[in-house]
Amino acid sequence: MRDMGNAINRAVQDGQRQLSEQIQTSEDLIAERDMAVIKLSSQIGILTEELKIVAMALEKYEGEVIEEIETAGLGERINMALAKRVDQLKNLNKKSVMKIEIYQDKTNLYIFKILLIQPIKNFTKYAN
Repeated sequence: MRDMGNAINRAVQDGQRQLSEQIQTSEDLIAERDMAVIKLSSQIGILTEELKIVAMALEKYEGEVIEEIETAGLGERINMALAKRVDQLKNLNKKSVMKIEIYQDKTNLYIFKILLIQPIKNFTKYAN
């Protein structure tokens, strides 16, 4: 009878140990899940802030106040805003190139005047 009692005690202890291990494993998994949720929450917060920045940029280029950040069609809207900005920069570049060409022409005329016209004036001055 005593052997049977010892066997039952060992079986109960083994069962309790296995149950404790399973509980610990479950608690570890829950802790890992909680950490993953915290990490995802942080990433969502960061993405929300970045979307707010994108929304402000789109407000500037679309001329509309964005009340709610909608991700549907966001890529297309960003591409349109970028295309608009590229066009603005192209126009600015064309104007800058035109101004440079005008200044270059003026500079060339000034150099021409110095090299050709001034010596002629000096020559006629001394020739008389």
